[in-house]
Amino acid sequence: MPVLPGWMRARRGVDRDALELPSPTWREWLLAGLVMVAATAVLLHEQIAQFTSVPDLGDPLFSMWRLAWVAHQIVADPWHLFDANIFHPAVRTLAYSDAMLLPAFIAAPAVWLGAPITVVYTSLMLGTFVASGLAMFALARAVTRDVGASLVAALFFAFDPFKIAHYSHLELQFTCWMPLAALACCRTLNSGRLRDGILMGVFVALQALSSLYYGAYLGVSLAALGAGWVIFVAWPRRGAFVALAAGVGVAALVAAAVTTPYRANRTTVGERGLNEIEAFSARPTDYLRPHPRSAMYGHWRLQGDASERELFPGTVPLVLGASALLAPAAPLFGPTVAALAVTADASLGLNGRVYRALAHVPAFRGFRVPPRFRALVGLYLALLIAMGVSRMSRLISVVPVRRLAVTGLAVALLVDIRPSLGELEPVFEHAPPIYPLIPEPRGVIAEMPLPGPGDAFWHDSVFMYFSTFHWHPLVNGMSGFAPPYYAGLGRIARGFPSDETLDAFARLGTQYFVLHEGYYRENWARVVAAADAQTRLQFVASIRWEKGEARAYRLVQRPRR
Repeated sequence: MPVLPGWMRARRGVDRDALELPSPTWREWLLAGLVMVAATAVLLHEQIAQFTSVPDLGDPLFSMWRLAWVAHQIVADPWHLFDANIFHPAVRTLAYSDAMLLPAFIAAPAVWLGAPITVVYTSLMLGTFVASGLAMFALARAVTRDVGASLVAALFFAFDPFKIAHYSHLELQFTCWMPLAALACCRTLNSGRLRDGILMGVFVALQALSSLYYGAYLGVSLAALGAGWVIFVAWPRRGAFVALAAGVGVAALVAAAVTTPYRANRTTVGERGLNEIEAFSARPTDYLRPHPRSAMYGHWRLQGDASERELFPGTVPLVLGASALLAPAAPLFGPTVAALAVTADASLGLNGRVYRALAHVPAFRGFRVPPRFRALVGLYLALLIAMGVSRMSRLISVVPVRRLAVTGLAVALLVDIRPSLGELEPVFEHAPPIYPLIPEPRGVIAEMPLPGPGDAFWHDSVFMYFSTFHWHPLVNGMSGFAPPYYAGLGRIARGFPSDETLDAFARLGTQYFVLHEGYYRENWARVVAAADAQTRLQFVASIRWEKGEARAYRLVQRPRR
């Protein structure tokens, strides 16, 4: 076993008062809140100016559908919350992807009051940046007791380029529970209080309810943080292990309840194969790969497909994090570095060591993107930034000069990591008015055209968004998984309205077809003529709207012979 430097080893008789992790005062909370709101307004001004626009019409619309479905179903039929209206007649389809339950519960009151789902979505999105920054401020302030350094760390964690890279994924913006869980974990190790252990479990559970990926990955990182505490700081206080076990129990109970439909779905949709995980596994060089939404570095281009692997945190954050090495190191430097090392290795997926072990754990078999551990790397890098800035600022004895220097570092960091959201796409304010003309309120609809293999545009997400205005069951769907038959259905659907195609849809319980000119484009006239000539299709209605004509047909079953 390697000999560790004395300042990194666990110390006997350590001064426990030096490890106390105090909370910010209300004045400090107020200052942090103002800073985070102002930073959000400046850095995300493009989103605020185009409030109901989105980066693309794929995942953002999918998230809007999830928010709207949960708000609708917990009133209409909460016992069948996971039996969503997509991929009819499949069941538990909300569990084909992250159900994002906590964000949906937060959004539900606004949805019930009639707020447009586009407004609810963007408000929730912007709120995550403020909340994440405040949570990081609490952790950094507890560890360093330095307000200025904690604000710099909070700004990085809130606007970490990794979050901007995933700006289309609402659930991946909910990182606010991570710092609070880490803080509760450290307090438990230092105090042994049962309350702190239970709080840790609650925060892990809240993270899992916000993002299943992050909930599972957070648990791994906290284990590394705890091990680092034992190695580099001190043996935990009496009662700490009991308190931690209680917290793990709380998180495990919530996880078991929430993941029940996911486990039931494994027999239908299976698990992620190692080949799929390997395709998304990062390489060390991906930590030099910026996302195109980076205003400073977006023009960099590294070779190869980099989907989900743009992991570069920026130059200034790396320099500030490295400054934490300045001796004497902060008391929690060792545990922070240990957790950073484990999460960075895990983000490499099957190209590292940690995830190779995790891939055999049942709870991780539904995940295919190990690089999402990068969010936890950002957590511990932010904490190192706080330590480094605090150490540097204490070298300046004149208070006004110190404050000016810290402000300059914060500005330099924001300039370095500032995003460029690019051209945002407006979202339809309403669905095509064809749906109220369908005579059966619960009639099963197939939206056409169905995307076939290799189709570049996922218009199923648009159809799911439309369904938030009518809630008809849909044969269509877009999610992390899909029923085994769905890809084949897309191929068969290209022959619409042939008898073979209609038979395939009839077996799924389809009652109506809604055809959209905007997605058929040059094939529209041919498809409409064929549908009108097909005796098994009865014309219901036609309307015109922004995307051209929409036509509804009723499917007539084949007569029995």
